[in-house]
This record gives sequence, C-alpha cells and structure tokens, in this order.
Amino acid sequence: MKLEEIEDKINSKLRERDKLILKAEEYNKELLELLESKNILDPLMEKIVCFHCNSLGRIKKEDGSQTLCPTCEGKGYVWLKKYISTESTE
Repeated sequence: MKLEEIEDKINSKLRERDKLILKAEEYNKELLELLESKNILDPLMEKIVCFHCNSLGRIKKEDGSQTLCPTCEGKGYVWLKKYISTESTE
C-alpha cells in the first residue's frame, strides 16, 4: 500500500469516527431529555436546588476561575428519590 492510499484511509476513518461521535452526542442529548421527562412525572422524584453550587451551575476553582458544577452539571438542580419509610409510627 502506498503512503497516499494509507492517508486516504486514515482520513476516511477519521470522517466516519466524527460522524459516529456526533450521532452519539445526539443520542445522549435525547436520553437526557427522556430522563428529565421521566423524573418530572415520577412522584417519587424530587427536584431540588443543587447543594454544591446553590443553583448557579458553576463553582469556583482554587485558582479563582469558574468551572461547571460537577454535581448538577450546570443545571442548578438535582433530582433525588424521595425516602418513604415503611415503618409504622404507632
């Protein structure tokens, strides 16, 4: 195989990979939207203000710069499952 043929194959594979990455990002976005819809409808789920960033979606790093909140991933809220006790209060 010649150098030019190998370079063409590499470029072709890189283009294919980029298309797959874009498709995976689309699937991920759709999945997150579905999970959000499910959480909204689920009576056992509770949407609360992010306890890490206090709903800002960003936190300060040690050097003073800001970064995306690792807890809520920039949304400013998190979903928690409600705790329902099965113990009797009698």
